[in-house]
Amino acid sequence: MSTQTSDNNKRIAKNTIILYARTLFVLAVKLYTSRLILKYLGVTDYGIYNIVASFIAMFTLLNGALTTSIQRFLTYSLGEKNELKMRNVFSASLTILFFLSLLIVIIAETIGVWYVNCKLNIPMNRLEAANWVYQFSIITFVMEVITVPYNSILTAFENFKAFAYFDILNAILSLLLVISIRFISWDSLIFYGAGLLLIAILIRFLYSFYCHKNYDCSHFKIVRDKSLYKSLFSFSFFSFFGNMGNVIGEGGINIVINLFFGVTLNATRGISTQVSNAVGGFIRSFTTALNPQITKNYAEGNKERYTKLVFYSAKYSFLLLTLFLVPVMVNVHYILNLWLTTVPPFCEIFVQLMLLQSLIHILFNPITTIVNATGNIKQYQIGTFIILISNIFFIYVVYEAGCAAYIGIIVQCIITFIQLLFSMFVMQKVTCINAMSFFRNVVLHVFCIFAICFIFSYGCKYYLMSIDWHPLISILASIIITTTVCFFIGISKNIKEKIITLLLKKIKK
Repeated sequence: MSTQTSDNNKRIAKNTIILYARTLFVLAVKLYTSRLILKYLGVTDYGIYNIVASFIAMFTLLNGALTTSIQRFLTYSLGEKNELKMRNVFSASLTILFFLSLLIVIIAETIGVWYVNCKLNIPMNRLEAANWVYQFSIITFVMEVITVPYNSILTAFENFKAFAYFDILNAILSLLLVISIRFISWDSLIFYGAGLLLIAILIRFLYSFYCHKNYDCSHFKIVRDKSLYKSLFSFSFFSFFGNMGNVIGEGGINIVINLFFGVTLNATRGISTQVSNAVGGFIRSFTTALNPQITKNYAEGNKERYTKLVFYSAKYSFLLLTLFLVPVMVNVHYILNLWLTTVPPFCEIFVQLMLLQSLIHILFNPITTIVNATGNIKQYQIGTFIILISNIFFIYVVYEAGCAAYIGIIVQCIITFIQLLFSMFVMQKVTCINAMSFFRNVVLHVFCIFAICFIFSYGCKYYLMSIDWHPLISILASIIITTTVCFFIGISKNIKEKIITLLLKKIKK
């Protein structure tokens, strides 16, 4: 292994640990913060803030597509070692986002103001406060939009340490803001909206100051390269397609469930999605640390390295997710009853199936990254859009046929697997990475490991239930079984040797 490859692997490991720690800390702070917001604002003001801010939040779909585009072009330029191109991409991105922000402000100050004042069901005595919060939300969103290129520079240079510090600072300041509500004498809702705006401005300033000080490419200049703007817009347009498919698909499934089973099953799916997202958030830290390396190596033309990273990312993110998911899936009854006062009907099977879908989904995250790296995303994103919205049709058909509610989630899992196969096909077409090799060495391998972990953990659980042991023992046993199987069957020999060597060194110390 070359020195550069070894350094890159160490950087990936270090960044993964940093992002895991960041995710864990921010998640804990946000959970506590959300609890305090409801307490100090009250149900009515909290509801007003959410419904008013939700109108502005709709624009995050477009912003998300541009973020993907900017990150791809910056990381690719860095892989090419083309600093001039990086600076041009950064400056062009800021220009685009400035005009996007201007468009959002125009829409928000016309249609949005009418919508808030004439269509939303807001108590008359809180309408003035709602308008203040709405104006604060517009400026806050603009600050977040303009921060995207700076955030993308940190990602391209794999400076996840600074990225984590800014996220942690944001979470702490938001918590302090909520705590301070109890000590102020004026309108708490207006105070909260103004406070979030000040935090957004501060974070925007810190990002720009840090990047200007450490990265020359973050200095703005006027760019007149029409081909660059065209490339950024084209990439963003097709990324928007994929994002839109996800939004329409998820929203459509919720509507279909509501049509056939009512709001109770919507609550069930909502809880299942929360569990799936919470567990998946930790694993995304691992893929986030790997993504820049995949793009850079593609830009360098290092096929052996980027192929290895795609396989590595898919395999080990699946195994890491398995470590979390199997204990939850096997002991879902105990966990849900511990977490919720009242468990909605079908919640257990919904959670298990949604977690299974997350396992399938994690496999094509690195495929999306390598396809994005090529810039040839039209077929991939249009195909993804069609597959995602097809969920609505097929789930409607099975419910119309009289099937149980959980059958729709099984259909969703099957379609997600079809999406994985489609992603593999496109990956082979645009990068020449062998799809059958990926299926054989990654997909089949990891699903066999998952099946072994699940079967043995379930068997252990039912044995412990028969002798009336506490469910916590079952969770612990499941963790031990899953960790053992993943270590001895899932991990390659050289990585096992490195882990054992590292552990021995720690023990000797």
